[in-house]
Amino acid sequence: MVETNHIGNSAEGSGPLLRSPKTMRILICGCWDLMHTGHFNAIRQVSTIAHEIEKEKRLEGETVHVEVVAGIHPNKEIRRVKGGEFVCSEEEKETMLRACKWVDDIVHDVPYRPLTVEFLDKHRIDYAVHGDDIAKASDGTDMYGYVKEAGRYREFRRSECISTTTLINR
Repeated sequence: MVETNHIGNSAEGSGPLLRSPKTMRILICGCWDLMHTGHFNAIRQVSTIAHEIEKEKRLEGETVHVEVVAGIHPNKEIRRVKGGEFVCSEEEKETMLRACKWVDDIVHDVPYRPLTVEFLDKHRIDYAVHGDDIAKASDGTDMYGYVKEAGRYREFRRSECISTTTLINR
């Protein structure tokens, strides 16, 4: 049986989940269509965050291994919200993500709506991460609001001037 241990200081026990042996998982979600340098830079930065967490825990006397998990939004969800067509199938996206040296695992069918703590728990995710650009749902809701409130969010600097759309429009 896997033992679950909540850390954090709220009465509800929210906060990152640690399992025995101590493995933490960090989720970065994306459409991942036509992977490019911006995608790889984001994943690399998440890997750096993972190493920083490992170092913090080591200083606290804990040994923790952190895994980077790439979450794939289904093409049908992206089409529903953003419209448009895709260059890559979900299977091709997974193949490219698995080839990335910074990705340890993949989660499919990540809904394109605000991420919930329940979703993180279901997939044994301790933190969700996103770039410093604002991610809003179609109704204007912060896509990471719930996990931010739970203290399970980290942020990295987004790559400027690169996106799948800019590449296609060149």
